[in-house]
Amino acid sequence: MLGKKYYGLKGFHLNLAIGIIAGMDFLLFGYDQGVMGGLLTLPVFLNQFPEINDKNPPPGVSASHTSTIQGISVASYNLGCFAGAVATIWLGDRLGRKRMILMGSAIMVIGAILQCSAFQLGQLVAGRIITGIGNGMSDPRPMVLSSLTIAGMNTSTVPTWQSETSKSHRRGQLVMVEGALITGGIMISYWLDFGFSFLAPNPVAWRFPIAFQIVFALIILAVIPGLPESPRWLVLKGKEDQALHVLCALHDKESEDNYIQSEFSAIKDTVMVMSQGKFSDLFTMGDDRNFHRVVLAYVNQMFQQISGYVGRVSFERHKLNLVLVSTSSHTMRPPSFNVLVSVICCPGSWPQSTAPNTSWLLGLRSSPLKRSDVAR
Repeated sequence: MLGKKYYGLKGFHLNLAIGIIAGMDFLLFGYDQGVMGGLLTLPVFLNQFPEINDKNPPPGVSASHTSTIQGISVASYNLGCFAGAVATIWLGDRLGRKRMILMGSAIMVIGAILQCSAFQLGQLVAGRIITGIGNGMSDPRPMVLSSLTIAGMNTSTVPTWQSETSKSHRRGQLVMVEGALITGGIMISYWLDFGFSFLAPNPVAWRFPIAFQIVFALIILAVIPGLPESPRWLVLKGKEDQALHVLCALHDKESEDNYIQSEFSAIKDTVMVMSQGKFSDLFTMGDDRNFHRVVLAYVNQMFQQISGYVGRVSFERHKLNLVLVSTSSHTMRPPSFNVLVSVICCPGSWPQSTAPNTSWLLGLRSSPLKRSDVAR
């Protein structure tokens, strides 16, 4: 099976495989967001990095200073995400979706190794920045500004790759499923932090949870080379025969089939129009209201971030120390909370595929695939 094209998969099973690998990336994204929050109250972790121990700061250093260093150390991950997303603006169409995902996953593995093997704070911060860079590259043309607010290479590229290889009537469901998987990844990180906290004072209590993200990245690195490239990117690069072959495999139909020919023609027309566009077109207000769409996507993501969502994920358990005395109570609450959020996210997958995009934009936060819909 491994020697066959696309592992011998076609139609539904091939789409399912793409969905599983894309979901793996969003589990990785959520895990990476949440894993550090469970370590900020772990004594063995703070003893290794006393510069961020705001409960017992080093002699001669104030608690406010160590708290500031702690915030900078955690937030350095987002700096890496920003850098990765910006780099994708120029690299996305040159390398293609699969190469970008492979590069992002490899970079994440390097960053995770640096973090879990760190003995000095500088190495830990460097590892977080590198991990952030790998976690979010995208196809920036249709959603440049919105991609900058979410992550680095992988988390920006994967939604584009999945949307360009999936059926249009399934994209709404994919949006909600991926949102639920992000929360599921956070949940996994919290439970893993909780379980390994009982191994303290052994350093494995914090090194293993950080290293565990490598598992997700290695699965992506192992499987994605055998999956199809985006047919839209292949057409963009003049590889029309390969694009037609991918469409046939995705829909399990022959190349002469009317549906395949219709899809292929639609992709060619879309790519032709897109290739004539310029970066400056994003800031025009013609019939397509490009600037309006860009601002809508950008502001939506900005308010998601400024609302404190990322801070809650990274620092919730740390702040719970102030109100909860029992260690078991404060470590159990975040996993339970994220189980609940994951369950809440899942029922939205069906109406998301049927309701108008604007209805969901009014009531729900944006997600990567929906931002691409807005940009179209």
